[in-house]
Amino acid sequence: MSGGADFVAAQALGRGILVVGDDGGTFLFSERTLTTEAGEDFPDDPPPADASALVADNGAGVIRLSWADPLVGWRFDPGLDAWSDLDLGGELDLGPRSGAAHLVDASAEYLILFGGGEASDIVEIALVADDQGEHLVRRIDPPLDGPRRLASAAWVTREGTDAGEGALLFGGDQDDLPIARFTGDPSAAGPTLRWTGAGCQQVEIGTSAGADAELRVLCVGGLLDGAATADAALVHIPPAGPPTVEVLAAWLPVELGDPRLFSDEGAIYAQGAGRLLRVDRQDLTLSEIPTAADRAAGGHSVNLGTGVTFLLGGVTAEDQPVDRWQVFTPALPAP
Repeated sequence: MSGGADFVAAQALGRGILVVGDDGGTFLFSERTLTTEAGEDFPDDPPPADASALVADNGAGVIRLSWADPLVGWRFDPGLDAWSDLDLGGELDLGPRSGAAHLVDASAEYLILFGGGEASDIVEIALVADDQGEHLVRRIDPPLDGPRRLASAAWVTREGTDAGEGALLFGGDQDDLPIARFTGDPSAAGPTLRWTGAGCQQVEIGTSAGADAELRVLCVGGLLDGAATADAALVHIPPAGPPTVEVLAAWLPVELGDPRLFSDEGAIYAQGAGRLLRVDRQDLTLSEIPTAADRAAGGHSVNLGTGVTFLLGGVTAEDQPVDRWQVFTPALPAP
């Protein structure tokens, strides 16, 4: 499969990267041998990109879900090199949810679906079957303040406590909602902007993200009113109470219409437009790192859980397919 082919990719925990082409071709890239083996072709037509996801479960499998209506799912077993249909149960009358943001929890047991389509509710889909073999689906209260289609989603976590944690929804294709909505507080915050496709990452981590800390989430690039932007935003999330938003106009040195974010203990990195930018976690100073990654947009990034992230596919600034995979390795922590 060439680097620019249309495909989706996801981690298979402990195994490597599963790649599924638009023609149904299924391949597993082994993290141990660095070789690729073909599996059974995907058994159905590919679901729409804006209403589906390919994600790992905690049993080393990979699940493909589509919420284009109705909700359907499939699971690939790397040991058997085969696909099977998911048996879904619970609240299945979800309706079409194009543009819904989604996150997977740290244990890879649940996928959380936020809004999408004309829906404003939050839905939890079990990635692990229960004793009856069903993957249960249920709604979670409270709902969002709107569908927030094409919003960017990021977890907000704290060290040693569940209090003050939640999911941040940033932006969306509506221009009548504040750009930030944090599930840990019913209030939304920030100006009303149509901002889609930003890359978002929590700044404070580890001991800096304790129960009493004000956390910041940095969101960069994306499309502002449909045009690539060099703007960024800092969403401030206190231990209790509503978030606040600080918009950083023209903060980036280049317009990053489709950023991919990576991170290590010391910094957050943003790749796009053939550039690699580094943001220091301590003081948010911004610098540029020479890079061979010529991806401008598209493609996928897959973290193997070892810290290594693969950047797969996409197109260059000349709209040519990226012809190689790139590997991001985090910097070693300071002694």
